Amino acid sequence: AFLALGTDPVAAYDAMFVTTLTTELGLTQTINKAAPLVFAGLAVYLPLKAQLWNIGAEGQLLMGAAAGTWVGLNVSLPSVLLVPLMFAAAGLVGGLWIAVPAWLRTKWGINEIITTLMLTFVAVDFKGYLVRGPMQASFGFFPQTDALPAGATLPTVLGFDFYAGIFAAVAFVVLTYLLINETRFGYQITFIGSNDEAAEQAGMSKYKVYLFVMLAGGALAGFAGITEIAGVQGRLRAEWGPGYGWTAIPIALLGRNGAVQVMLAAVFFAVIFVGGSSVS
Repeated sequence: AFLALGTDPVAAYDAMFVTTLTTELGLTQTINKAAPLVFAGLAVYLPLKAQLWNIGAEGQLLMGAAAGTWVGLNVSLPSVLLVPLMFAAAGLVGGLWIAVPAWLRTKWGINEIITTLMLTFVAVDFKGYLVRGPMQASFGFFPQTDALPAGATLPTVLGFDFYAGIFAAVAFVVLTYLLINETRFGYQITFIGSNDEAAEQAGMSKYKVYLFVMLAGGALAGFAGITEIAGVQGRLRAEWGPGYGWTAIPIALLGRNGAVQVMLAAVFFAVIFVGGSSVS
């Protein structure tokens, strides 16, 4: 493909992978890109362990970003309290956005692929309405919010330019790993994902598991949204749609054997995104 475009493939791959991973700028951009991708990947991975498909992570991400941005712009607290509150709001709204598909799947067996996907398109339009209406910047006519104040942004790591959101993402990788591999409830999630009828005969609650993994997936997608806004973007814009929720699907499939594998797959995609932009 590179030859057909008249590009030296060796130089292209060197720029995509070697330069990206060996320069400070490339590493910084990769880490900043990886943080929301890790959250989004977990948002699809966790329901997938119960054989459910959260195809609407992009919509949950957008709604979480909007909720966290609103808190950052309207609540006056010290940064050490405000940023966690923004994440809590993003996770809550992300979970609420998937609550209806979760209930429909749990109560009536309605396919969650269709319902989560349809709500993504609703989220895109609703986010557009918010930044053109009640959340629009107080000056100018651009469809965007005001810039987040300094206390509502993620701090950078001392001596580096990447944001601390990556540590939150890694922490949730660890929590997800411990949940799935070290708890009784995690065993139930895996068992129901492999054979739900046998799990029900063994006394496990399929409905409780379905609700939990779907709501937790929505919350994780919301975290992905506010991580990007509070770390990189600095404000919510009408045209902003990172596509991380869609990329989360192959990330979760590549890493479906474990949360750590999801993180590695997310880093791989981050490298491709950053390296690909440098080639283009």
